[in-house]
Amino acid sequence: MTSRNRRAKDVQRILVSLTACSAVTAAAAPSFAQTAKNPQSQLAYAVDSSNGRPYLYGTTRAGGNILQPPYYNTYSNYGTLFKIQTDGQGYALLHSFQINSDGNAPIGGMILDATSNVLYGITNGNYGTGGTNRPSTFYSLAVSAPNAYDAILQPNFTDATSNLTEVNGVFYGTAGYTIFSVSKGGSLLWTLPVVHGGFGALTYGVDLNGVGWLYGASQSGGTNATGYVFKVQLDGTNFTVMWNFDALNTSHSPADNTDGAYPGALTLVQGKLYGTAIGGGRYSYACSGITYTSGGNGTLFSVDQNTGAFTLLHTFTGSWDLAGNCPGTDDGALPEGQLLQAVDCLGNPVLYGTTAKGGWYGDYPLPYSSYHAWNYGTIYQITVNPFTYQEVRAFAGQSTTYSNGTTPQEGAAPYASLTQDPTSPTILYGTTSNGGRNNNGTVFAWDACNGNVRGPNSTFRWLYSF
Repeated sequence: MTSRNRRAKDVQRILVSLTACSAVTAAAAPSFAQTAKNPQSQLAYAVDSSNGRPYLYGTTRAGGNILQPPYYNTYSNYGTLFKIQTDGQGYALLHSFQINSDGNAPIGGMILDATSNVLYGITNGNYGTGGTNRPSTFYSLAVSAPNAYDAILQPNFTDATSNLTEVNGVFYGTAGYTIFSVSKGGSLLWTLPVVHGGFGALTYGVDLNGVGWLYGASQSGGTNATGYVFKVQLDGTNFTVMWNFDALNTSHSPADNTDGAYPGALTLVQGKLYGTAIGGGRYSYACSGITYTSGGNGTLFSVDQNTGAFTLLHTFTGSWDLAGNCPGTDDGALPEGQLLQAVDCLGNPVLYGTTAKGGWYGDYPLPYSSYHAWNYGTIYQITVNPFTYQEVRAFAGQSTTYSNGTTPQEGAAPYASLTQDPTSPTILYGTTSNGGRNNNGTVFAWDACNGNVRGPNSTFRWLYSF
């Protein structure tokens, strides 16, 4: 089982509490009876040509109904595909996975093939009855109604937990200890077994010599068993390790190091690969005249595409205080999602990311004692030249009424990457794996413009609770 699968189970234990905010222009969030739950993947934006409406398409790793005899309409819990309009209306559960015939546990999201207006994805596999492993399934979903689903191929591997990457009409992905390439029609073009797996999504780029590479990271293995950054060519050759992360100091609790541990997917910007590590990192802070050292909340880093030079950019500190004796910090922890290239309110290029934990929720700026909750995840923004970091949103969790009368339903644990609205570039969409009205996760929208970035006056909108 990969570290991401373990974290998917760990996040079920997160306790949550929230404040509903609604500055993004949209209709009131609806309530539908359905069984999908725990979305953990990036949403795909696509327009349904049958009605011209923009939808967000996503996956949930749990929930769903069994549609095969003799168990019609019984609870399956093998995952689903869904869609919802960008204004929060029109939610529909499109497909319930049946485990044997069409895959299960789609932790990764779907990507749009613009030429055919068809979405493609791959299920995790591995969750079977009686301890039986099931293979991953490469599938497609038509954007236009009736949103036909097709299980194209079941290759002989499991643990496909990330989005596919498309280059010139061919898909590339990772699964367990395998990197692979597959055609739209389902032909497995090549597979590359790798000693250590736990990969994120791959990123394509061309180096200074004009050679195309797939760049990625492994969350296990490497020189110090803390992961590594690698590249491989489009035909599966010349696999090269670019950076090995440092060993963890296990005498510290939590274990820490200098550069991070267990890296995720990378984003290529101006010749550098920007990424996150969900563990490791080390920082110091002073409290009552005493200097403390802590870590283990993850890091932001870059690796030069051509030279492999590594740069530590930010060490996450999480949200902490010492029994009210210190002001604490307001930062994220467990940065899981891939960084998204977007723009800020002035149109400047920035990267947005999420952390599954950390952050204080409240009416910013107030003393930290006035914040209502913490450790439910954040959205953050960085610039790359020069590097700057800013937390722009802290999540509040589940539907709990606070003393100030608010009943938040935002969600908690935003594991997935964000998605940009192509018609309104400052609006981003995402999911949380937990929290919301039923503690099964949410779909949300956040606008980088038009108001305070925190608290009830922010431009955050909860669109749907699972």
